[in-house]
Amino acid sequence: MGGGKETPRQKMVGMMYLVLTALLALNVSKSILDAFVAIEENTQKSAIVQLDRGNAFVTDLQQGIEQNKKEAPLKAAKCKYYLGVVDKIDKKTADIIEFIDKIKLNILDKSGELINVEKNLDKETILWKKYDKKDPLRPARMNLMAVQAKDQYDVPMHEIIGEEINNPATDKDGMKLWKMYNDYRSFIVETVGSLHDKIDSTQGTGVGNPQHVVKTTPINSFKDNLDLDKQVTAMLNKSNIFNKNTGNIKAHEDFGLLKQLYMELTKQERYEEVNDVKNVHWIGKTFDHSPLVAALASLTAMQLEILNARATATGALASKVVVAELSFNKLIALASVSPSVASPGDPIEISVVMGAYDTDNQPTVSGGSFTVENGMGIWKTSAGSADQTFSGTISIKSRTGAIKEMPWETKLGVLTSEKEASIETPEMQVFYEGIPIELKASATGMYKNVRMSVPSPYTAAAGSAGQVITVSLSGTDSKGSSVGLGSKKFTVKKAPKPELTWNGVADGGRAMKAGGSLACAYGNNVPFSPTKGKFSIVNYSITVSGLKGTLDGNGSTISAAHLNALKAVSGGKIAVQVRYAGTSSGYLSASFNN
Repeated sequence: MGGGKETPRQKMVGMMYLVLTALLALNVSKSILDAFVAIEENTQKSAIVQLDRGNAFVTDLQQGIEQNKKEAPLKAAKCKYYLGVVDKIDKKTADIIEFIDKIKLNILDKSGELINVEKNLDKETILWKKYDKKDPLRPARMNLMAVQAKDQYDVPMHEIIGEEINNPATDKDGMKLWKMYNDYRSFIVETVGSLHDKIDSTQGTGVGNPQHVVKTTPINSFKDNLDLDKQVTAMLNKSNIFNKNTGNIKAHEDFGLLKQLYMELTKQERYEEVNDVKNVHWIGKTFDHSPLVAALASLTAMQLEILNARATATGALASKVVVAELSFNKLIALASVSPSVASPGDPIEISVVMGAYDTDNQPTVSGGSFTVENGMGIWKTSAGSADQTFSGTISIKSRTGAIKEMPWETKLGVLTSEKEASIETPEMQVFYEGIPIELKASATGMYKNVRMSVPSPYTAAAGSAGQVITVSLSGTDSKGSSVGLGSKKFTVKKAPKPELTWNGVADGGRAMKAGGSLACAYGNNVPFSPTKGKFSIVNYSITVSGLKGTLDGNGSTISAAHLNALKAVSGGKIAVQVRYAGTSSGYLSASFNN
């Protein structure tokens, strides 16, 4: 079309084709840009929906305080406590919402757009409602249809990334936002996960150390969502999440919620290759030559993610005291029998409980090939050749959208022949030095007078840690002959150390200097009844900041002279070491706030 031998008419037709092609390209570009505007508009509205959802839970907590402060002061105190946790989350949320709005206004301003005029619902005005610190969680309301330079991409890239998409400048807004976003993820998970079990009924504050403590580590590289799920589960398992009553990591009632929050706020930090550039950062990939309206849409999407996480977390906290977290519309009777293996005439215990489920919100059960109906997971399988332990999780979505996940476990005793039986240890799987353990044995119905080679209760001797105890089982068959019925091996371990308390105050608490009663006893962190441990304190030694030397005495009672010396010193820590004897012996130390 542009050759030297073309006629003027041919040249004119060729020029028309070029102009038409350019116009078509402009129309496609405009339609794509308008699509970004529409997406951003819907995202803004969704962010407000999540803001209002979270605010509704805040209102529930506030009303819970007022409605219960006279008739149910403890419940009012719990509402106040969780409202305080929500307030911490809201302050952190407001910081990142405001920072993202500043980025938006900066790239609009640098692109030559008019941002100093605020006029609500005006089609020609970009800023309908500016960010207001009096309503700090609400993002600025913008009208991107009024943006003139919708396809401007140099400014967003320069202000957010810098020059290199695989190495965004640390002084640019993008990397600052990346850090804030990941810090927010850690903060909200740790804040929701680290809660007190006991609440001060008058002040509405936590009492003692938190019942659960959560510490997260960064996860920003994963193959797919299944790999991310596995990594987050492992990270939470390794973090300091505990339940003092069960010692079971997944007994943390918010385990599923914590995993959900962490995963929904996790982004792949690096990509192998983007546009022929290797090892590209998420900030670089997201804002690389991104048109102005597309960059604004991406920023608004991040605000939506933040407000959604805040609403989910707030709803979960409110559900602990004022909102029914789960709905039920069907009842079912559940029964179980213990032990799971028994002989004729053996005592058994049958437990029956009323269960409830929602026909429209069936649970999900893991750990096997389960089908779920009537609120229960059912797995039809076959017994193996030996005793089996089945375990997994059962989870259900709450009204707030959070996943509630609980662990389950059940054991099956398998008798594979006439000469085999099962031995159950209801309290533990090992023997501990000096701790009496109850043993139960049963065999198939044809055997009578089932006997074990060790007595029950059995107590492993002191100094036998590391040894293996074999418990053999025998019985009398139908002919009156004694028959061996198998055996089971148990490993002996040293007895756990007890806990040291001062006037009932545990390690880390405030010293009660009005009295001097020291005690050693097992808490709820041992796999047997704490009353099976018997201890006495031989002597004590006390060290305190501001007091030279140590205060040494015998027995479990701090002398009056030593208490007077302690009362004369304020501040710092009081360190107490005792030598104890009894079920086990040794030394214990504890530190108390002075």
